[in-house]
Amino acid sequence: MSCEVIHELVTLLYGVKGVSRTVEKRRLPEYCLRWGINGLEYTLSDGSRLHFIDKGDYWEVHWDEVSPLVNPIEHLRRDAPHYWILFTAVAGATIAYILAPRDKKSTVFAGGFLGFLFGLFTLPKSVNV
Repeated sequence: MSCEVIHELVTLLYGVKGVSRTVEKRRLPEYCLRWGINGLEYTLSDGSRLHFIDKGDYWEVHWDEVSPLVNPIEHLRRDAPHYWILFTAVAGATIAYILAPRDKKSTVFAGGFLGFLFGLFTLPKSVNV
């Protein structure tokens, strides 16, 4: 068994967002892939990846613009924008809580809201939320 199916998947999925394909597990040995932060992946030379999600007898595969193993923050911004916005909102609220002198509730809310806005406005133009 070889890893040729990966080259087929790269040809089909590279640069295409929001599309996934399925591959029977028997067609793709696991030694062709490596464990990433959230499952198996095949990292490409440009830092993007094919992400393999285990669905029992087959893999569901999609392309990510940035591998989290290469750059986790950029991965959130480009490939998981909802988590990016959540991350920036929580970070804003946490910073506000640490820096707040007295009124923690309103300051934390304002910090979270500013973090949310920061996350929203720092998304790449190509991302639709």
